[in-house]
Amino acid sequence: MYDYLIVGAGLYGAVFAQEAKRAGKSVLVIDKRPHIAGNVYTEKVEGINVHKYGAHIFHTNNKKVWDYITRFATFNRFTNSPVANYHGELYSLPFNMYTFNRMWGVVTPEEAAAKIEEQRQAAGITEPSNLEEQAISLVGTDIYEKLIKGYTEKQWGRPCTELPAFIIKRLPVRLTFDNNYFNALYQGIPVGGYTKMVANLLDGIEVRLNEDYLEKKEQYDDEYDDDEYEYDDVPRFRPARIILGILSLLGFGYLMYRGFTLGLSSTSSDGSATSGMVYVILALCMLVSALLYFIMVNRYTIFAFLAPMLFYLASAGFAFLKRGSELELLIVAGVSAAFAVISLILGIASRGGDYYYEDDDEDEDYEDPFEDEHDN
Repeated sequence: MYDYLIVGAGLYGAVFAQEAKRAGKSVLVIDKRPHIAGNVYTEKVEGINVHKYGAHIFHTNNKKVWDYITRFATFNRFTNSPVANYHGELYSLPFNMYTFNRMWGVVTPEEAAAKIEEQRQAAGITEPSNLEEQAISLVGTDIYEKLIKGYTEKQWGRPCTELPAFIIKRLPVRLTFDNNYFNALYQGIPVGGYTKMVANLLDGIEVRLNEDYLEKKEQYDDEYDDDEYEYDDVPRFRPARIILGILSLLGFGYLMYRGFTLGLSSTSSDGSATSGMVYVILALCMLVSALLYFIMVNRYTIFAFLAPMLFYLASAGFAFLKRGSELELLIVAGVSAAFAVISLILGIASRGGDYYYEDDDEDEDYEDPFEDEHDN
């Protein structure tokens, strides 16, 4: 029996397994493929680490992520600076001043921008409606025809005029001589390949390959259905909802009592409304707030707090406007406003619910390498 069954031996599964092991947990990793590392899998072919599922370049601006992953691999200083070959003409990618200089002979950003604008106007494009028009708006007709159209139509299997514009909106275009595809501070490829890096992450952890979880789902689910682990699917701040609901009911009872005690036909101190009716209206606002809290006590939504908050605000505003010289109504307005603020704070903090994991053997000495990231 293991503490965790992890399905998939890719980067996500391997990192989770590594951290679970560091926390003192036992882990089993399974993968339906015959190898670890998922889509970043690399295999040696004539001494070269070939990326079987396409090239993967690790890049991040997060120093903690970089410091973490470099514990398991040494990275080379690879910079992704592709070169496009168009019938023997070489162009720098992503599109930058080297590309524009090679295409048009321009040497300044102003000249490049003017050339792109000239070709965009010549094409009569005001609001791009497809990929072709979007590409021409970004880099001009010449670059589109030579470096984008053929590759894109081959990739998607249809004309660029039939493809949506948003596909190419994220295309890097730089009016500088920076041909680094990524803007990330840290980037590279692990020396020895990704498979070696993932193997280091999974060192000392049991891994079973050619094991399809879906084919053995019932077996695994039965095996790991252990009463020792209790998962309570509980919405956040549920006790607070109940307490606010009860307090609102108490407020409803008191305000109804005051309303009928004063009488619905008696005149308020400012003569603008009947005092008794004012208290009855306030009581109904409290009742609705209480009912909303009780109805949505198990809901995973911020509206479980915001809906009652609206009626608290209505109660506070109405009591304040009708207070006249009555201190009691001013107090009601203050209490209602306080309930509204509490509801707003709980709603923002709720985020829709948590899962609580109860384990008496949890290792309190475990240090999360990204603890500060979680806190933020």
